[in-house]
Amino acid sequence: MLKIDNLKRPQSETIILKELPNLSTLTLEFSMESSSPSEEQELAVEDLFDKIIPPQSLEDFTISGFFGRRFPNWMVSSPIEICVPILTKLVLNGINSCTQLPQLGLLSELRDLRMYYVTKVKKIGPEFFGTDINLTRFPFPKLEKLQISNFPELKEWSFGAQVEQNVSPRLKLLPCLRKLTISYCPLLKQLPKGLKYSTVKFLEISGSRSLKLDDNLPPEIEKLSLINCENLDKICCSPMLKTLYVDERYVEKWEALSCVEKLDSLQELSFTNFAIKSLPEWLLKLLQQRGLQNDSNDDFRLDLRCSNEIVQGCLKGGCNSNMVDHVSIYQEHY
Repeated sequence: MLKIDNLKRPQSETIILKELPNLSTLTLEFSMESSSPSEEQELAVEDLFDKIIPPQSLEDFTISGFFGRRFPNWMVSSPIEICVPILTKLVLNGINSCTQLPQLGLLSELRDLRMYYVTKVKKIGPEFFGTDINLTRFPFPKLEKLQISNFPELKEWSFGAQVEQNVSPRLKLLPCLRKLTISYCPLLKQLPKGLKYSTVKFLEISGSRSLKLDDNLPPEIEKLSLINCENLDKICCSPMLKTLYVDERYVEKWEALSCVEKLDSLQELSFTNFAIKSLPEWLLKLLQQRGLQNDSNDDFRLDLRCSNEIVQGCLKGGCNSNMVDHVSIYQEHY
């Protein structure tokens, strides 16, 4: 393992990390001399990063605090899969000036990709995947975990118009993806249509107030977590969904979520909102449906984190108690 920090000044010679053929883990931490680097400083750090050539043995790579406007030439001009052919984990953290991501989809062994605080990227498009997508060639062929967090300017995420128009069950994009986390992307309006036929099992979305889910959720999702996504109006869930977390604490207008469909397989629902005065309509309908089933073997669990008034209404003798006779209710106090 090698960590190089306080990177900010250009080097006179290339930093030849290729001479460390057994190096598998590398962390590069860049340091700005001021909160707003000058153009000269940005060019200098770009030149510096161009000269840091990693070894082909690299498996785990973290880039933190890079403030240049472009990624190094070996990541964007040369085929990145040749430079780091066995890379399995990549973390991009605090990328403050780059407006476009590298062609990371070419990394055939990558299994874990985490991107945090990438503040200037407005679009994730076909160039990110780095290859023509077809039935025999996929980007990110082994990617299992993808995290996109704190992209304040991200508005669009797409596999490209041609792919989105021809997406089908035969074309499984991101064929090994199991966990997808999207957090604090306030301008992102929708997920790419290509995800509709992915193999995602766990989807977590938080702090993305412009996002609409509609009917493009992956069909194999088993766990869905929605936190501070108060403008969602419809969720068409996967028929395999077993766990649903909805956390909108202290948000009064959660009634915007008026439709939640396909919850027949749901085993656990966690709902958090301390500001509302009554349960939302979609939740009441779900509880009513469960009550009408009158199934003593139904192991459905409801976790309520709401006001005492709402919880008392669900207990015996309360206004909603007839709907939850066959539901296990757990209240958490805060």
